[in-house]
Amino acid sequence: QRAIEHDEPPAAVVVTDLATDRLEHIERLLGGVAREKGVRLSCLNPKTFSDPAAFEVALAEAAGKDAFDDIVLCAPVAPLVTTAIAQAAPRAVVNVFAGLAIGKTALLDLDAIAGRNIRIVGSSGSALDDMKSVVKKVESGSLRTGRSLAAVGGLAQTLEGLVGMKESRFPGKTVIFPGIPDFALTPPGDLAASVPEAAKLLDTGGVWTNGAADAFL
Repeated sequence: QRAIEHDEPPAAVVVTDLATDRLEHIERLLGGVAREKGVRLSCLNPKTFSDPAAFEVALAEAAGKDAFDDIVLCAPVAPLVTTAIAQAAPRAVVNVFAGLAIGKTALLDLDAIAGRNIRIVGSSGSALDDMKSVVKKVESGSLRTGRSLAAVGGLAQTLEGLVGMKESRFPGKTVIFPGIPDFALTPPGDLAASVPEAAKLLDTGGVWTNGAADAFL
């Protein structure tokens, strides 16, 4: 989302996941924005291809070239780090965002890293200036945090929300409203039956808005 909404977005964004429903969610949420910004958005599930080679071909076609300038790994899977190095273009940045499980190691092609000047980064958190920058983008409307919200619920649903996050039940953030004692975890797009006033104020694609939040409360 941040890449697509950037003032100078990349030519192409390719999202891969083993869960088709999460990829469909991305397409619904960001497909229109990507088209407005002139970004080619592709969502690919490796499981839907006959073999790894076919998937590699699809990746290259989606990227419009043989390698990627930036790769962000959101799954803590060691073989994906190895694959990312192979898919990285010269002077690319590979962000091992999800890290690796304790005790797990990834095989790295040091010749490729040095020869192509690839940079590998990882972070345990953001600096204060980074957080201020994000807040400014939210305040200016250039970053729509409502796109990240996947479900809302009441105070009694706190535990269910935590379990749902662990089990990837919702493809985004779950927001608990402490001032509401009990309200079943509900995706914004499904609020029409229970809170039609809030549902009417959602943005295109069921995106959460401040107006919807006010009506919901």
